[in-house]
Amino acid sequence: MLLGVYHPEYLLVTTPSYTFNARFTSPDTPPSARTGCRDPTGRTDRVFRHRDHKFEWTREEFQTWCKQTAEEWGYEVNETTIGHATEPDPWDRDGELQGATQVAAFYRVDRLSNQEREAKAKRVLEKLDIDSKSHECLAAYYHPAEPGAMQPKSLEDIAKRVKEKMEDYRLAFMRMEELWFEPGIASMCGGWIEVLVRAVEESPDLNLKRDVDGVRKGRSMWSVELTGASWDSESESIDDDIPEDWIPGETPYSLTFGGGVREDDELELSTGEDGDVSGGEDDDEWPSEHPRGRGTFTAPNEKNVNASWGQPDKGWKHRTGGWVEDESEDTS
Repeated sequence: MLLGVYHPEYLLVTTPSYTFNARFTSPDTPPSARTGCRDPTGRTDRVFRHRDHKFEWTREEFQTWCKQTAEEWGYEVNETTIGHATEPDPWDRDGELQGATQVAAFYRVDRLSNQEREAKAKRVLEKLDIDSKSHECLAAYYHPAEPGAMQPKSLEDIAKRVKEKMEDYRLAFMRMEELWFEPGIASMCGGWIEVLVRAVEESPDLNLKRDVDGVRKGRSMWSVELTGASWDSESESIDDDIPEDWIPGETPYSLTFGGGVREDDELELSTGEDGDVSGGEDDDEWPSEHPRGRGTFTAPNEKNVNASWGQPDKGWKHRTGGWVEDESEDTS
């Protein structure tokens, strides 16, 4: 119906990954012993992870379906996963299990004409006794791109906005992710959280705290310190939560809105695309241009920004000393 009768130029499909469910148990646990809900459709004897799921395909099943469906209806398809865990798998299965949600992007090509697609689809639907003529559009939505996407402001302007936000809240500390979701900041960064990190690092008024009590934390636990912040004792601030022996800019310490970070939060770096906080696939699965660790990337309006993790889009290659924009046409 979708690719034959409607034959859109693009079709985006997402569905839960059954393969990912193994993350919730040890490798020797049988699938039948997992907590969750039995397949409500009765098509399988699988235990799904949510009662509302009607499909939970393995990676192999989804990949096979995508390939066959694209070939049948004259489409190309790119397939991957999203929704990666923020903590590493204790049994090192991240590359194998990948993300919680499977994604396929279908692109219409010229192997079939739209008339051929529609005629073929209607023949199939007639055999299934499905009416293909009485359809009508129930709703249509248009989602315009954010005007600031991929157009970051200067690092100085971004740091100034961060400082103003922290002063407005009268907070000496804010978590990096809390700042990221403040209205306007993500837009100023062009959608790249890497730009926000660099703006904080270069600002004389801000200090990026990656550590808690000397232990390096994952990005979700990083905090930003407003250096030199001082408010009287009766104002709403978190100064009272700061240890007496803490020295701004020297002693590692991170505070959230409500106080200290939990001691048991041993989160690793989460890697994500487009500034989100989900993770990436196994190192061996990523193309060579995918950033890991400290490096250099180039944004449209900021040249040679030395980021704490690089820009995950194509067109970036590893070089000794950092990640730099690839000038060659081949980025595979």
